Amino acid sequence: KRGKLGSDKIQRLNELGFVWEPDQQAWEAQFQELVAYKHKYGDCLVPDKWSENPQLGGWVSRQRQSKKEGYLDAVRIKRLDELGFVWNTLQQAWEDRFQDLLAYKHEHGNCLVPARWEENKVLATWVGTQRNLKKKGKLEANLIKRLDEFGFVWDTLEQAWEDQFQELVTYEQEHGDCLVPQRWDENQSLAGWVS
Repeated sequence: KRGKLGSDKIQRLNELGFVWEPDQQAWEAQFQELVAYKHKYGDCLVPDKWSENPQLGGWVSRQRQSKKEGYLDAVRIKRLDELGFVWNTLQQAWEDRFQDLLAYKHEHGNCLVPARWEENKVLATWVGTQRNLKKKGKLEANLIKRLDEFGFVWDTLEQAWEDQFQELVTYEQEHGDCLVPQRWDENQSLAGWVS
C-alpha cells in the first residue's frame, strides 16, 4: 500500500496467490455462497439464523445494514442488485402476501379471505393485519390504494350487511315484499339476517 515493496517481490507473492485485500476476499467468498443459495432456493432471502450456514445469514443481514447506514460501496450494491438481493425484507413480505391475495381473488372472486383460513394461515393473518393497520392510520396510502384497486374489503361487517341487503332486494323483486320466512330453506342466511 505504501509502494515500498519491490515489483519482483509483488510478482512472486502474486504467483503464490497472496491475498492483498483479505476483506475483499472474505466478501467475495460470502457472495459466492449467496449465489449458490440463490441457485438452490431461487431467491436471496437467507434467514438470519440459517442453521445450514449461519455465517451466510449474518453476512446477508450485515449487507442490508451496511447499505442502510451508507457504508456499502456502489460496486457491491450493484452486484447484489444484479443477483436479485432484497434490501427491505418487510416490503418483500408484503409483496409476497399481496400476490397470494391476488391468487385468492382469482380463485374465489373476492378478497374476503376467512380469518381462520386453514389453506393459508399466513395470508389470513396478513389480511387482518392490513385492516387493523388501516384502522389505526398506520398503513401507507400507496398500499391502501393498491388494495382498493383489487376490491379489498376493509369493513367485513359492513360488507356482510350490504351483501344481505342485496339478497333482500332480490327477494323483494321476486316476491313483492320483504317478508322472508324465518325458516326459509332457499336462503337460511337471508332468513336469519332479516330476523
